[in-house]
Amino acid sequence: MNRLLQKLYGMAVLIILFFVVPQKGIAQLKTDNGFSLATGVYSSEGFGSNLFGALRYNHYLNQGRHFFEASLGLSSLQSDVLRSVANATLFENERLLVYEFIYGYDPKMWTSFPYLTAGFAGLNQGGQSKFAVVLGLGNRLYFDTLFGSPNIGLRYDLRDHIVSQSFNEKKSFIAHNIVFTLNLEFFY
Repeated sequence: MNRLLQKLYGMAVLIILFFVVPQKGIAQLKTDNGFSLATGVYSSEGFGSNLFGALRYNHYLNQGRHFFEASLGLSSLQSDVLRSVANATLFENERLLVYEFIYGYDPKMWTSFPYLTAGFAGLNQGGQSKFAVVLGLGNRLYFDTLFGSPNIGLRYDLRDHIVSQSFNEKKSFIAHNIVFTLNLEFFY
């Protein structure tokens, strides 16, 4: 229960930070596509947190108010907790492969109000494949207001991969894997 409270507290702090970000410029997105390089942290419930990297493609509609995203990410399932406490091996390997298909909606474009995302993800956890529901929020800062470059931006996302887990054929449970990423996005 203490671990859940820590995650909820961390999410609350990150959500507050989303609202404190300075106002975006009043320019409009003049491209329909974006490609991102993302890095961040993937926090698997029960395993701990590990570095996460992803490649993302976005297609924008209505000057960026709506977007669709496809991404491919890679992380690890290394866990000091499982090694030291349980001394258990749950997976064939420690690799985590994630692919996502997301719909995003930015209700108040060009403000510090975050956009919302929803979709699904496929998770390959050490050789075991699962599907997850994805809910999240994020925000974008376009560099045209900072450095005069309309084709580059910075974006950050907070997502929850909601997945059904079970280990050693025991009762399944719902896991919330939290993903936080910073993205350098190139528009074309």
